[in-house]
Amino acid sequence: MATDPTDHAAIELNAFDNIGGGDGEGRFYGPVVIATFTADSKGNLTTTSTDKNMAVAETGVGPMRMSLSGKLLAIGGTGLEIFHFNGGSPVTKYNTLLNTDSIGTILWDDSNHLYALGSTAKGATELWVYTVTPTSVTEAPGSPYAIPNAGSMVVQSLP
Repeated sequence: MATDPTDHAAIELNAFDNIGGGDGEGRFYGPVVIATFTADSKGNLTTTSTDKNMAVAETGVGPMRMSLSGKLLAIGGTGLEIFHFNGGSPVTKYNTLLNTDSIGTILWDDSNHLYALGSTAKGATELWVYTVTPTSVTEAPGSPYAIPNAGSMVVQSLP
């Protein structure tokens, strides 16, 4: 789940069943979709999301992070993709997969920089850096950067 600076949230949803097998292992099926919700002053959630208007996350289930402006939503997993976040209205696809590597951590700073930490198919840990605005996506020169053995990251905006 990711939230904007006001009263909205985006949540990844996926169908799951635990029928048969008796091993406690269920299965996910169907696409991962992104539902949006609005919270009232008591924390009650409402939604206009339906199976007809939810966007599909091509990356599958993965980390989600809202930009500090609340206008962009990044989703990782098997790749990295960006959506326009429209408050309680459905998200809209902005940029298809920026890469197809395994993205485990996503962070934003307050200068529209998106940082994605993950691993390549060969197992190398790398950091991808993009400048993302509602109208453009630019990868930083030299990105991705090799970060051997990185397991997490912290992003701090400069004054």
